[in-house]
Amino acid sequence: MRRALALALLAGLLAPPARADSPWQAELAGQQEWQQWRETGGDGRRLLTEDGRLSGLSASWRWAPPGSATVALRLGVLRGARDYRGFSNQGNEVQTRSDVGHDFVRVEGGPAPWPLAGGWHGQALAAAELWQWRRHLRDAGSVSGYPEHYRQGLLLVGLQAASDSGWQLGIEAGGGPRGRNRVQLPGRDPAELPLGSVRTWRASLGDAFMPGWRWALTAERLTLGAGEEKPITLQGVPLQSARQPRTELRRLQLQLIWQED
Repeated sequence: MRRALALALLAGLLAPPARADSPWQAELAGQQEWQQWRETGGDGRRLLTEDGRLSGLSASWRWAPPGSATVALRLGVLRGARDYRGFSNQGNEVQTRSDVGHDFVRVEGGPAPWPLAGGWHGQALAAAELWQWRRHLRDAGSVSGYPEHYRQGLLLVGLQAASDSGWQLGIEAGGGPRGRNRVQLPGRDPAELPLGSVRTWRASLGDAFMPGWRWALTAERLTLGAGEEKPITLQGVPLQSARQPRTELRRLQLQLIWQED
């Protein structure tokens, strides 16, 4: 998936300009994202917290004829690291870093925008997203790190408003089917841990600041419920059980976007 995303982003960079009367629009964006990742046990006790910053790129292609429905495809990648604060299996406090990578694909569509007062237009949207989250906890002294690979789908509905002067507002909410986390604990076989129910909301604000360029600020809170217990094995022999705890991801993303006119 990462190779496909890289090729798609390169294609967006090298694509020739669209004709002035073309219904197709292309966008390229660079982004900085601040994240907080929290895991909580069944008794409400905080298991770990991670805070950090990721950098990324995204590309999108939108079919938007004047006065008609719109359809868009967006691809993106994010890479970075977060500071980890948690506990070992023996209950000792652990501080280290986790390397994080996020890849996503989004497809969205909606009916033709409708006019609002004061030079604004509104539009309803429905979207589907597929995310991959890769997280690798680094070693911390005698405590060994390990990799995780999350896969999660989302279905969202939302409303957007845009003004003739360039301002844009948006809100989305949704959820999706239960995802999976493939984890490789130290000295154990790889295990597939199911995730719990997922729900999310997002709010965004943006404005054009020069021809072809705009900024956008997006806040999101995503919650994954605790999953079911699954056996952890060594060479196929069960040794213990584990479950994915309740997880909350908070994101604040700043984008600088170039849009083909």
